[in-house]
Amino acid sequence: MSVRSKSRRKAGGQSWWLALVLPVAAILFAVWFFLIHESETFTGKQVTEQTEADQSLSAEAKQETGISEINGQISGDLPSPETPWIALIIDDFGFPATAGVVDGFLSLPFEVTFSIIPGNIKSVSIGNTVHAAGGEVFIHLPMEPTRKVAMGERDMVLVGMDAVDLEVILDRVTGELPFAVGLNNHMGSKATLDEPLMRMLAFELKKRDMVFIDSRTVEGSRAYTTMISAGVPALGRDVFIDNKGDPVGIPNRIRELLRIARHNGWAVGIGHARQTTLNALVEILPAIDESGVRFITAGELIEAVCNMRRRTQVASGDTVVN
Repeated sequence: MSVRSKSRRKAGGQSWWLALVLPVAAILFAVWFFLIHESETFTGKQVTEQTEADQSLSAEAKQETGISEINGQISGDLPSPETPWIALIIDDFGFPATAGVVDGFLSLPFEVTFSIIPGNIKSVSIGNTVHAAGGEVFIHLPMEPTRKVAMGERDMVLVGMDAVDLEVILDRVTGELPFAVGLNNHMGSKATLDEPLMRMLAFELKKRDMVFIDSRTVEGSRAYTTMISAGVPALGRDVFIDNKGDPVGIPNRIRELLRIARHNGWAVGIGHARQTTLNALVEILPAIDESGVRFITAGELIEAVCNMRRRTQVASGDTVVN
């Protein structure tokens, strides 16, 4: 065999090898490129989907808390020192004598909340009258005082009672006043100091979707703080406008209530179903009008303050607590 023949055969062998290897290499490169591209696309899609999910979750959380957001700024109608709000609760409705002042309090040119002691002769009829007129009803629930002589009410919440007995009381009073949106304590100088009892009450209120006002009839009351820690919307009383029964001093205590509202942004006042209290409120109407303070129901004030706290949590990135 000549040298030329060997050279041609060698060249032919190389051509055959290259013809086999090059297509295989091209296929492998194409597969590699496809896998890399799909991986990047999938990762990008995951990030996009996760971002959209986070945004959707955030929007749902804000919707649940009643929060609106415009141009990145949380907005809404809230009390403040510039636009202060007051909730005025009138206690002790239910006794026969209180039926005569219902219309007078309903005719005031601002909102008040009617807090009714359950189990009395006029409790149900007064509740129906207020509800029919569009007023807000609270249950003025009797709670154990330090003085035993004041324990004549039917539905008395007592220190040491068990959860079943408390549930029976709450079932009964909410059955009499089914449109009541909340509750505040009547007396309770002993009961509201008892944190285990307040925790049981908070459980009952939360399952009924009711709010709470601590009347603060005793220094060191645990009612408000226990309600808040249990997730019950709550506020505490700032001023008793007529607790001393002195009609001359009522205007001064109303002015004190206005001052607190302008300082803090809101305030809670409590008065009683008396003609003297009604007369004093009528007489001081010009001062109330000039103050620029907005009077709303207790339920509305609690909702507004709770929404404000939730908005602060959302703005700071904290978890929203319902």
